[in-house]
Amino acid sequence: MNELMKRYERETGESAIIALSDSGKNVYRPAFTAWLAKQLTTIPATERLPDKDQEVLAHYKSRYGRECVVRAEYFRKFQEVASDDCEPEDCDYDEAKDEYYVTEGWYELIDNWGDYSSVRIVEGAVDSWLPMPKM
Repeated sequence: MNELMKRYERETGESAIIALSDSGKNVYRPAFTAWLAKQLTTIPATERLPDKDQEVLAHYKSRYGRECVVRAEYFRKFQEVASDDCEPEDCDYDEAKDEYYVTEGWYELIDNWGDYSSVRIVEGAVDSWLPMPKM
């Protein structure tokens, strides 16, 4: 909790704590509790998609029923130009621009995996996501 309080204070310039109660417990600023709830509440993928270039924690069930949470991003149609080695059946073609784009959908973001920085999630459907916590 201390790290979240520090982050709130850095972002807003105000203390998360208003005062101490008679029993010696912290009394939190209502704006802090609202901010905290927003940081910790998952968003159904059917209600809203992340903003462009927003990294999130995405949840889905694999085709074997395994619960998965991955660092992910959602690419919209014609948002991201595909690499030269993209197979036409794996990309979307924009005739007006004569350009291939990454297929719309959820992509797991990967560090330390050679040539690949992301891979499309195909083993299940993302059902909810959470904004990536700032470190």
